[in-house]
Amino acid sequence: MNLFGDVDTPGPIERTFVGTSGYSFQDWIGPFYPHGTPRGKMFDYYVRRFPCVEINASYYRILPPSVMAQIGKKAPEGYPFIVKAHKSLTHDRDESEDHIGAWIASVQPLAERNQMAGVLAQFPYSFKLSQNSLDYIARTRERLSDYPYFAEFRHVGWMRPDVFNFLRENRIEFVSVDEPPLQGLLPPTPVMTGDTLYVRFHGRNTEHWWGGGGDRYDYRYSKAELTEWLTKIKKLRERAGTTFLFFNNCHEGQAADNAQTMLALLEGGST
Repeated sequence: MNLFGDVDTPGPIERTFVGTSGYSFQDWIGPFYPHGTPRGKMFDYYVRRFPCVEINASYYRILPPSVMAQIGKKAPEGYPFIVKAHKSLTHDRDESEDHIGAWIASVQPLAERNQMAGVLAQFPYSFKLSQNSLDYIARTRERLSDYPYFAEFRHVGWMRPDVFNFLRENRIEFVSVDEPPLQGLLPPTPVMTGDTLYVRFHGRNTEHWWGGGGDRYDYRYSKAELTEWLTKIKKLRERAGTTFLFFNNCHEGQAADNAQTMLALLEGGST
């Protein structure tokens, strides 16, 4: 996917895309969407304010191609969609053609509009580093070889140089995360294993993280916390082909608010 057309290679600011992990939330009406916005019009509003999006609904159910086509038509051609892999691939580790084939068919309408920017494989905390795990990731990457493959891990055991080398060799992009400072979770350390820098902001709700549910993502980043991240990733952004910064602290529109703040920081040239 060529995000920049045939123009001269832009600088790191122009190559940085900021968005949210999902967009269709009722509790965003008021904090982000104007009152009275119907669910079917949310993305029309979203796409005018953010230059990219993660589709999270695909984790819970494989969306029909017709639904993906409708969503894609609401955005310009070339608009970057990152589509989360279905839970059968990341949590159940089911490699059957029924699931993977259906997922590939699902995203085809986005690919036809040059909008399919990659697949996000978010593996759970229980998915620990082992040879079997590495073999599984390599197989799924091969099955999804038509698209950039972004792997997110939740267990700190994956933060190893040999793992990063494995990901590079298999054309898998590492997803850096910001999440609560709890034992066993990944530290807020930016890593690149390809030409894309990818960071997901989950919030730092230490109290409710292990309880799961929506409260896990109930957190609003301060401007200082976001500026700190921009300082951390400055050198990597300079050599990244593309940078994606996605906010997953979706409780009551906080992700949209923090994403807008991040865009303002980037446009203000504060880092």
